Amino acid sequence: MRKMLVVLSALVLTAGFAGTSHAAKYGAGGCGVGSIIFQGKNDKVSQVLAATTNGTLGNGTFGISTGTLNCDATGLVVASRETEVYAQNNFDSIAKEMASGSGEHVATLAVLMGYDSAALASYGKTHYGQIFVSENTTSSEMLTAIKVGLDS
Repeated sequence: MRKMLVVLSALVLTAGFAGTSHAAKYGAGGCGVGSIIFQGKNDKVSQVLAATTNGTLGNGTFGISTGTLNCDATGLVVASRETEVYAQNNFDSIAKEMASGSGEHVATLAVLMGYDSAALASYGKTHYGQIFVSENTTSSEMLTAIKVGLDS
């Protein structure tokens, strides 16, 4: 575990000093340390692991703000699009986890949206009917309902 933290720290520092001049493309897992670790791997498992790594370490906000860690320096537009893509690709899992009040996908979504993962999970469980109004609720409608509810 300690060795893994040292490697991840080195990657963060290396990426942080690299600047924005050579930001690489990333897949559905989003930008962050996960995109560096799983760079060039676009299979579903690698992208889920990349998203989980990014969500667990909570480095996406830093990367987007600074233009490092494979994140584009255009900030909120990129973050918003990344959130929309993640929500669309993981919609069914997010819905199931919100119903139970916990889960990896909800935690990652919270990081992408800039919320505390426990707060989003709790809100999702208690306000499930307001977020998923019908069986035809889309991922965009879900995101809007979350923002309206948590930002109020």
